[in-house]
Amino acid sequence: MKSIRKGACDDLPQEDNTEDGATIYLMVQSELHATLDPRMKSETALFAAAAWLLSACSGGAAPGDSNTQFSQNPLLSLMTDSAQLSVEVRTLPSQPPVLGDSSVQLIIRDAASGEPESGLDLKVVPWMPAMGHGTAITPTVTETEPGTYDLTGVVLFMPGTWQLRTVLTGAVTDHVVPSFQVR
Repeated sequence: MKSIRKGACDDLPQEDNTEDGATIYLMVQSELHATLDPRMKSETALFAAAAWLLSACSGGAAPGDSNTQFSQNPLLSLMTDSAQLSVEVRTLPSQPPVLGDSSVQLIIRDAASGEPESGLDLKVVPWMPAMGHGTAITPTVTETEPGTYDLTGVVLFMPGTWQLRTVLTGAVTDHVVPSFQVR
């Protein structure tokens, strides 16, 4: 069996903004494939195909999936620290959320009147308390209608208990920490 020579990928472009990650991966794989024993080529090709398929998949719901809208029923209902606001939590693509990229909807209302609390600024940090860390990705928050805040890019990359440590500022300044199990 031939060994992979040092610098096997030296002749590949070091920076090529026209190639996507999968194409560059396949270029490297092709170069390495040429140096392998013929018996290993089919296993390497199978591995490359599997890696490409996995990289092509997204964590969200695929177009045409029936689960592209938040449930009518909240996953959680809780009060903020001051008990001035009530918060309903819904998740996509499933409730409770699963590993990967999720979306979260927070419906925030005045606890006394039940009126939507509009115009808040939300700072959300996904946090895994058992491990003492969060994620490197900050979720994007968009108020889609009065009092309804959709969070995208909520990446939950390990199974276990996750918190969404949330600071609300605006007409009211408060905190809320929804918590759920990810499997």
